[in-house]
Amino acid sequence: MNERDVFRVLVKNSTPEVFENTLSLALRQHALVKKGRLLTHQTRIGCIKLLTEILRTACPEALCVSMRIWTILQGLHNAFQMDGYAAEFEAAARLSQIERLVPGEAVAATLRILEQIPGLQRVAEMVGEHRKNFRDFPLDSSDGSLGRVALGAQMLRAAIDFDELIEAGIAPEEAVKRMRPKNGVYNPDVLHALAHVAEGDAFYETKVVTLGGLRPGMVLREDVRATDGTCLLGRGQEITASLRDSLLHFAGLVPSGDMWKVRSRRSVEAQAVQ
Repeated sequence: MNERDVFRVLVKNSTPEVFENTLSLALRQHALVKKGRLLTHQTRIGCIKLLTEILRTACPEALCVSMRIWTILQGLHNAFQMDGYAAEFEAAARLSQIERLVPGEAVAATLRILEQIPGLQRVAEMVGEHRKNFRDFPLDSSDGSLGRVALGAQMLRAAIDFDELIEAGIAPEEAVKRMRPKNGVYNPDVLHALAHVAEGDAFYETKVVTLGGLRPGMVLREDVRATDGTCLLGRGQEITASLRDSLLHFAGLVPSGDMWKVRSRRSVEAQAVQ
């Protein structure tokens, strides 16, 4: 009772009928809450798919960037053990590129509209606040939801800036070092987690492979582009069995002889040498 919401309190001398009726109502309420959560989750997943297709069609470059940001956010999400919120962060990564699709003055209005969609309210708030400096967020908040939005916005800001530094050719560890001196700009806890994400490269090695050499678990270091220049898969995208099969099925879309840098997990022996 001290850790969970109480549906209803019964006194010890309650009749069996009262107990049975209360239990029935509680189970009905639980089913409604569970159904609502499922609907919200399905809505969020559907919006992620829609945002992905919009970016793929209207601005393939933006899709590539959002995929890289999502990869970084996954590492931060795991570091903060925010289980159950992966879909929110994936949607935030996609939505963070909305500025590439609509005029600057229309971004705020678009986010306000998205806030009305079940499952996207916190996502839209994260994106809307991600450019704020850490020092500009309230230090304390009694609202746990608002706290999660603030942390999500701070993680998104760090992920975007980190990706820009990496794309400029700066090594991951050096990128974090450059972000640290900017007091008040980034959440120190987020930077600490980001440093661990950057250090994760020590357990991977970079290879150059052809289309046929792609294997599940590999992470692209370069964009995979079609013959017309369209970005099919973005840098930072992890190869899955289904993605590999799709690429092999549409091999004619990719220039023959193309090779890409990928990151793959080192063998246990190689890690021991490290």
